[in-house]
Amino acid sequence: MPVPPVSAAPPSPLAALARFHAGAVGSAALRAGTIGVAGVIFAFGMAPDPAWTLRAALLGLVAPGGGGAWDGAQTRLLLGALALGLARIGARRVGAGATGWMASLPVAARTARRAAWAGATLAALPMALVAAEAVALAAALYGVAPTPLAVATLPLLLAAAVAAALPVRPAWAAAAAGRAQVAAAWPTPAGALLGAALL
Repeated sequence: MPVPPVSAAPPSPLAALARFHAGAVGSAALRAGTIGVAGVIFAFGMAPDPAWTLRAALLGLVAPGGGGAWDGAQTRLLLGALALGLARIGARRVGAGATGWMASLPVAARTARRAAWAGATLAALPMALVAAEAVALAAALYGVAPTPLAVATLPLLLAAAVAAALPVRPAWAAAAAGRAQVAAAWPTPAGALLGAALL
């Protein structure tokens, strides 16, 4: 007697919604990411000393104290601002159907918010790649060991940028995410704790 095929378990509502949002955000994220990266490359190329500027920016992200004039939170605030701008492009795509037919889906509000956050994260992915490259290049190219706390707070910085870009209610939630982004730009224990608490 033939054994009936075993059907795969249906995806969870969170996974299904996140996949849908990722598909909607994908093309917009690709365009925005390409323009953003091109703009950053152009800005570095126009600097008086592009090699020094690149070194200062990368080390300012992951090794404060070894990057020169861009040390501290300056480069991290710039990374967060770029991630916020890209995430807002993704958030517009995510929120386009939030008040339409998607509002009638039998999905908990908490699950819908998490799926929207996961989808909008795709738009900010280029900045996550920049952060990962900064970690790799600091030691390999410049011989500077990344600061563990500076590296550990980069995901918090990017997550807060995406959360601040989402049109959530109540309004204070987005404001708290924006403050978390600013707090995480300072790679100190106080900044990390405050950023995590606000997010």
